Formats: sequence, C-alpha cells, structure tokens
Amino acid sequence: MPLLITPRQFTQRAEFYHQFRQLTVAGVGVVKALELLARNPPARSFHEPISQLVRQLEQGYTLTDALNRIDPWLPSFDIALLQAGEQSGRLDAVFKCWPTITRTARNSPARCCRTSPIRCLFSTLRFSFFRS
Repeated sequence: MPLLITPRQFTQRAEFYHQFRQLTVAGVGVVKALELLARNPPARSFHEPISQLVRQLEQGYTLTDALNRIDPWLPSFDIALLQAGEQSGRLDAVFKCWPTITRTARNSPARCCRTSPIRCLFSTLRFSFFRS
C-alpha cells in the first residue's frame, strides 16, 4: 500500500466497493463477483490483486485471511471493515457506507487519523444497522 493515497485512488477503490456491493446484493456470490471484477476492474492495477484474492478464496480462506495473504493492496482499515462485515454477515452494509467513509477520509484525513479505527468501525456498523 502506498504511503500517500491520491483522490483518484480513493475514487477507484470506492468504485470497486460499489461494484462489489451491487453484484453481491444482486445475489452473485463473493467469489463469482470477484471473478467478474477481475475481468473488468475499475483500475488496471486492481486486476492482479483481485485475481490473487480469488485464488486464495478458492483454496478455502476467508475473505479477510485471503486479503492478508496477498501483497498489501488495501489499507488495513479497509481490511478491518471487511472483516467486521464478514463476521457480522453484513458485508453489504459495509459496502453501502463506503462512499461516506472514503469521502470523510479524503476531505479530512487529519480527522480520520485522529479517530480510533475501532471507534469508527463500531460507529459505521451501528449506523448502518439502524438505517437498515
């Protein structure tokens, strides 16, 4: 993961999460959704990490374990949110709130860094449960 994240990278990641959510909400399984995203990723640089992720999932790893096993592609905060969604069974809720999270991080990185990732994660999940 690069030290600095550009607004373009935020946008590409947000688009990836949006497409991933759309596919999973439509009833496509996680592995199949990732296979589709690997064929037509939001950014060319996403093709190889997504393909590696699919291979790890096919070997029986959980989404979080698979993400931790491949080269650092996503920030640890993203992986923590995905892990919470995976464990709670609300992966779609995590994807749904991702644009808000990335917009906050992009517009106010200092504020985002001061906030405890655990507190932010709890607030995000709690907010998404009450809105559902």
